[in-house]
Amino acid sequence: MLSDRDEDHRHTKEDFSPDIEMAEIERNKWRGRRKMAWVALISMIIATAACMSIVSIDRLKIIEELLSWYYLAMASIIGAYMGFTTWSSISKK
Repeated sequence: MLSDRDEDHRHTKEDFSPDIEMAEIERNKWRGRRKMAWVALISMIIATAACMSIVSIDRLKIIEELLSWYYLAMASIIGAYMGFTTWSSISKK
């Protein structure tokens, strides 16, 4: 909400600065969340490629449960980002 700080009924740069700062803070929050989701997705792809090409079948059986938890955690980060982004866009309307 834009407020007239000095109550002269004219909007100056100082009147806009809190709104601009809040918008910038919100934009930086979403930028960080987006980067976190992309890193999670890329790490899942790299882990899958590594398991398919580098790790032997015997070792995969040993680390199977660890990989399951890893994929669950990374998918949760991606799903939470998608869900909160959708929720945020719906709540703005």
